[in-house]
Amino acid sequence: MPLASRNTTNTTAYISIESRKSSRYKSCKSCLENAEHYYERFFRTCYFYLRKLGGIAFKTLPTVVLIGANVAMYVYTSLLSGNFVTMSESVLFYYGQWNLAVYHGYYWQLVSSMFVHFDIVHISSNMLFLFIFGLRAEDLFSTAEYYSIYFTAGLAGNLLSLLAGPYLLSAGASGAIMGVFGANVIFLRKAVRQPIFISLAYAFMFFILTASEGTNLLAHLGGLLAGLAIGYFLAGTRNFVRAKRS
Repeated sequence: MPLASRNTTNTTAYISIESRKSSRYKSCKSCLENAEHYYERFFRTCYFYLRKLGGIAFKTLPTVVLIGANVAMYVYTSLLSGNFVTMSESVLFYYGQWNLAVYHGYYWQLVSSMFVHFDIVHISSNMLFLFIFGLRAEDLFSTAEYYSIYFTAGLAGNLLSLLAGPYLLSAGASGAIMGVFGANVIFLRKAVRQPIFISLAYAFMFFILTASEGTNLLAHLGGLLAGLAIGYFLAGTRNFVRAKRS
């Protein structure tokens, strides 16, 4: 009897240990599954909001995105120059548009120069005009149209600047901003059924007012003409409803 009792006790103890092991295993497995689900939800939530923020930046804040890109480039080039107030010549010759370099295959300068500025006054004035004209453009054009106007006008101005000869050094977002301005002007004038020459006269009056010593007039002119052309084309794709007087 004692032997039988001892065996029963050992068997019971063994079953009890195994059951505790099993319950611990189930508990650990449940914890791991809960942790896995938690991190999966966490990363899905992060991915969702990152996509949402990216969508907001692309769809509704193109002016902020462009200003941010210009400011970021200014900070980067000022660090390279070792001067926050004005850029060094070496930085300007590399990241700006030096026509001689473009002639020899540095075609990327046609784009990079749109985000490079000579000094703090240059970028401050350009960003002020971009903010003013850009917010208006957000009301008139889709995000894709806005970006198309900006980059096409900037590129057109830089390409026209190549006619100035090999020793021209140019930088700034002025050509692109002139394009945004031109697109706004002609789009609005066509929307209210005004003659086209009125918008052209207004645009070229602004072009003359912005002309000063050291200004790349070819970049301004190229950007303005490109903006006028794109704005006129986009206005033709809209169905404007003319308000009737009662």
